[in-house]
Amino acid sequence: FDGLLIAESLNLDLLETVNGDFDIDAAKVLTELNLPSLVTVTGDFLADGCDNLARVYIPNFIFLTGKTYAFDQDSLNVTSVNHILARAVACGVTGCTIQLDGGSNAIPTGQGLIDKAALIAAPNTVTTN
Repeated sequence: FDGLLIAESLNLDLLETVNGDFDIDAAKVLTELNLPSLVTVTGDFLADGCDNLARVYIPNFIFLTGKTYAFDQDSLNVTSVNHILARAVACGVTGCTIQLDGGSNAIPTGQGLIDKAALIAAPNTVTTN
């Protein structure tokens, strides 16, 4: 969808696997990304530059070692930032790049700060505001 998505909300209830990159970067009007059944993306997960993206929900997603997860230059709320960090910790990944910086993304709080530190120690590269 790279820059072409014009929907405010993307709810892909039945999507479980993406073979290759999941790429919706620069979707300027997207405010919500709801992927409740998504388990695997074999490539990188690119949802960066989505100026209005405030909510991301990926409760079953398994982060894969060595991949890039880009949510930079968005408008993620603190619940979404903490949720993404918690999912990455739960997966025990190493060698990942997790970008949650830039735009008006919230700063992680509470458990999110602990999760960020754990991911960096694993080691992964994690950037936040």
